[in-house]
Amino acid sequence: MEKGNRLQSVDIAKGILIILVVIAHAQVDMVHDIIFMFHMPLFFVISGFLMKRETLVKVGYVRGKIKHLMIPYMTYLVLDMLLVRKTLSVHDWM
Repeated sequence: MEKGNRLQSVDIAKGILIILVVIAHAQVDMVHDIIFMFHMPLFFVISGFLMKRETLVKVGYVRGKIKHLMIPYMTYLVLDMLLVRKTLSVHDWM
């Protein structure tokens, strides 16, 4: 069922995923491991489902996303490894 420009099934799927993330963060056993195997990839799939084709083919869209998302992420990752974890081990990065 469509509500305005939103699909109710997509909203329900996102809500279920959010509940699963909360459950996974409260667990430290196999439930945590199982939920963490699929929750982020599924969020990406749902986000991709909501993207308009016109947006994806725009010149510079991917470059802009890399610039605005990956550069801050990589900066955070390096600072976390150097200042918090105090290691440069490749194993810890994975």
